[in-house]
Amino acid sequence: ASRDARRTGETVHFGRVFGLCVEKGSELPVGDKGRKFKYRCVFAGNSVVDQSWEAAVFQDLGASPSTMAAAKLVDAFACLEGNDGQQADAVQAYPQATFIGTKTWVALPKEAWPKEWEGKYQNPVVLLKKALYGHPDAGGFWEDHCLKRLISIGFEPVGDWGSLMYHKGWNLLLAVY
Repeated sequence: ASRDARRTGETVHFGRVFGLCVEKGSELPVGDKGRKFKYRCVFAGNSVVDQSWEAAVFQDLGASPSTMAAAKLVDAFACLEGNDGQQADAVQAYPQATFIGTKTWVALPKEAWPKEWEGKYQNPVVLLKKALYGHPDAGGFWEDHCLKRLISIGFEPVGDWGSLMYHKGWNLLLAVY
């Protein structure tokens, strides 16, 4: 892949994905249902190179972080008569977004290799197709994906706060973080 990119003048990136396993709820008693292991594939954003094995340069998309003022506004809105407040987490947020940056090839951890790769390859790479935690531009890809989805169902941005959305029909104020 790097030889082809150098030959054609294309910029590509090479990185690796590693597995991260943590125990959620480890402070709970053994046997508690809230105690479980969670495994996540993470992009190693600190060691990415380009087709010439030089340090990769990223788009620096960044995400619009939810501000303290936006959070306080949502809290105040929830306290108004007839309103309510909730907090929720998007399940596997980043991988919902398509990876749209510089073509990136990644080495997978051996535990993620298909059985047919064993003994056949030494260090195979695959094309990254979804935004992964750890990639410097993943937050921007996720935010773009999320906001497009919200707008498609009737939400509108509130002022210049990219992370604050309002739906008139549902009278719903939403801070995306």
